[in-house]
Amino acid sequence: MPISDTFFDTLRDWSKRKIEIISKYTAAGARILKKGWYIDGFAGTGLYEDEKKGSSLVVAEIAQELKDKVSLSCLNVEEDRENYRQLVRNTCQLNPPPINLHGSFTGKIDDILEHISNDNVICFLDPFGIKGIDYSTIQKLVNRNTNENNFATDLWLRFDTKITHRLRGRNPTKTDHFKLLHQAFGINDPYRLLDLLTNCDQCDITENAVRQYLEQLKLIYQEKYGHAYTGYYPIYSLEGDYKYYLTFITKHPIAICVASDVVYSSEKQYKLDFQTYKETATNQLSLFSISEVTEKWMNLEAIKRIKDHLTMNCRRSTMPLLKIKLDLIEHGQFGKFSHRDLRKALLELKEDHFIISSSSNAYSKMDTEFTFIP
Repeated sequence: MPISDTFFDTLRDWSKRKIEIISKYTAAGARILKKGWYIDGFAGTGLYEDEKKGSSLVVAEIAQELKDKVSLSCLNVEEDRENYRQLVRNTCQLNPPPINLHGSFTGKIDDILEHISNDNVICFLDPFGIKGIDYSTIQKLVNRNTNENNFATDLWLRFDTKITHRLRGRNPTKTDHFKLLHQAFGINDPYRLLDLLTNCDQCDITENAVRQYLEQLKLIYQEKYGHAYTGYYPIYSLEGDYKYYLTFITKHPIAICVASDVVYSSEKQYKLDFQTYKETATNQLSLFSISEVTEKWMNLEAIKRIKDHLTMNCRRSTMPLLKIKLDLIEHGQFGKFSHRDLRKALLELKEDHFIISSSSNAYSKMDTEFTFIP
């Protein structure tokens, strides 16, 4: 896909955060999976002109660092010819170098499937807009072996919701936007698609589009694996401008928990950087440590949200810690709390006598069961 000549000049702060999330998750996921592939479906050049590394190069270097412990192979796809040439030059010094394919992610899906076979996959799709993330292509990736479902397909995807704002009042049969949306959502009826994306309050249209998209992807995963876990995270610049959503879907409960922890860590750092940027821009320096105040506030807010959710929804139940964490993520808390916050909230609920018993004093273990008051 041809892109702006200036896009790879500088690594922007929001892109840096996105790359950090992908790389940290891939490093953690690779340690769990032990063997598999990382696929970068829109790999770019691997290196910005300011010498900052893109996702394809960062992950390839992580794979090399972990090679004595895990087997993580890397496969990059880039459509723009000049970007592809630079990608090859920027990754050729790695030993072994990643597999680089010239073409679009959709156009190269059969070649990708031939390489990865039935191995585990962590895939990152980072398109410009929503072009190139065809529903049918993701379906082929997930369903790569109809007789086998033990392998993992963890998918991170940048989802740009700006296109949905152009749909209100439009005839869905007379705009090219719907062709792209149909390809991404896999919904043939343009009027049903229009209703899904715009039948909500204006302030919620952006988040609604992400939710509806993940619901569509869930259908693929549920058909293949019987279940699916999803999460989404809005990416903002340091100036506070919304950029896009980073979405995640997996079949494995531990994977969604790891992804949520990684995103929460990134969000905490963003809050610190945002406060520092704001104070520097306005010359209003605080007498207190920004990091201490912001982190303490985030922890207290997270603990309060956890306690509120559990007291409202978990009476008369006994649940293991893993199920509690999954329930929080399912109800909008993806990337909004840490494992430590959850442990602290449970300890406080025990002190408040809302938790009447636990199977262990190890409040951080996923199999510890908690019984809540009737």
